[in-house]
Amino acid sequence: MTTVSTRVRALQRSGVLQGFVPLVSVQGLAALGRSPDCVALRIVPRRLSENGREELAHSIAREPSVCYLFQLAGSHELLALASTVSAAATDRLVRAVTAIPKVDRVVPMSIARVHKERPGHPVGMAAEPPRTARRSPAQGRRYRH
Repeated sequence: MTTVSTRVRALQRSGVLQGFVPLVSVQGLAALGRSPDCVALRIVPRRLSENGREELAHSIAREPSVCYLFQLAGSHELLALASTVSAAATDRLVRAVTAIPKVDRVVPMSIARVHKERPGHPVGMAAEPPRTARRSPAQGRRYRH
C-alpha cells in the first residue's frame, strides 16, 4: 500500500475527507456562458439559545443550493455561500431562508465576478514529521528536506 493511499484512508476514517467530487470552475462556466448565480447570504438570527442556533444552522444547511455555511466569530450571525441555476432560483432561496422561524433577516449579496477560486483547504500536519537526510544525486552531499 502506498504512503498516499494510506494517508487518504486514514483521513477518510477520521472523517476529515468526506468524499470525492468533481470540482466545477465558476470561471470556466462563465467562459462557456453558463454561469451559476452565486450569492453570499448574511443571516441574522433571532435571539436564540445555543441549541436554537444549532437547529437554525441545520435548517439552513438542508437547503440544497447552500454550498458553505459559517458561524461568524464574535457574532450570532451566519454566512452562507450558495450557488443556484438562476436569479429566480436565488430569490426563492432567499425567501425560503427568510421564512425559517428562527431567522430575523437575510441580507443577500450577489457575487458579480470571481477573481480567484481555489477549491479545497490547506491541511496542516498535526505534528511535524521527522526530517530525513537524503543524498543529492548531483552533488553526493547530504541535505535535509
